[in-house]
Amino acid sequence: MNNIRFLTLLSIFLLVFSSISFANQSPTQIIAEDYNVSQTDIINAQSEGFSFQDINRASFIALATNQSLEQVIKYKTIAGDWNGTASLAGLTDWHIQYGQHALMASQLHNLFDVDKNIVMSLLKQQYHPKAVALASALSQKANSDLEIVMSKKSFISWYDVGNQIGLSVADVDEAIQAINTAFADRANFGDYYGYHGETYGYNDSDYYINGYDIDVVNIK
Repeated sequence: MNNIRFLTLLSIFLLVFSSISFANQSPTQIIAEDYNVSQTDIINAQSEGFSFQDINRASFIALATNQSLEQVIKYKTIAGDWNGTASLAGLTDWHIQYGQHALMASQLHNLFDVDKNIVMSLLKQQYHPKAVALASALSQKANSDLEIVMSKKSFISWYDVGNQIGLSVADVDEAIQAINTAFADRANFGDYYGYHGETYGYNDSDYYINGYDIDVVNIK
């Protein structure tokens, strides 16, 4: 993997994490839940002098390569830098994309109680993260299945989708606000998950992916 590309992707990716609201949870809890790593490993890494930013990077590598945070921290200690750590962990472009999808699935599950596997499936089908995120918020508000909500979204507006699942305009507005709040000012957070034309074949300027309009989060 190109070293500069890896550092760029990982640095941009960390912007997403830093934009997410911690609500009433500590950073340690958030990292543990979102990346599915051990809080004990996080605390141990802190005691070894690793910052939350470093732990965040290591946790992503752990998630993407299905290894423990403890093991990735060992790689970092041996390698001394993140490119070497990624190499020792066997991180590839495929792992980066998988990790991005897995992290978003985890975050949306934690925020809106949607099934991680369904989110992963939709992302693999190339549905845009913005559409999946808003559909997740709407499904929670309507107490409806995420896939059912997504199936209703073609070239109609999200307000029409809301109406079809029994939600008012105000309900849809609240769902949009929930996304904006959860991801702070990163209204275009989907772009940070690798959905760029040069990387995975997407072009946000088209505003449509698989028939789903994606300019949905900051529509006010």
